[in-house]
Amino acid sequence: MIKEVAFFRIKKELLAEFEEAFHQAAHVIASVPGYINHSIHRCIETDTKYMIIVE
Repeated sequence: MIKEVAFFRIKKELLAEFEEAFHQAAHVIASVPGYINHSIHRCIETDTKYMIIVE
């Protein structure tokens, strides 16, 4: 199994737009051959940081 982890810093004024775009892109992520799962996590300490994990 391959696990990809990506980190993003998003401008405060674009947080809602980023989350919506990720939600819309979820079907593209899920269509990749070998896809198992994906998740998005927002940092507690710095609310403009995100971590996306794709298996």
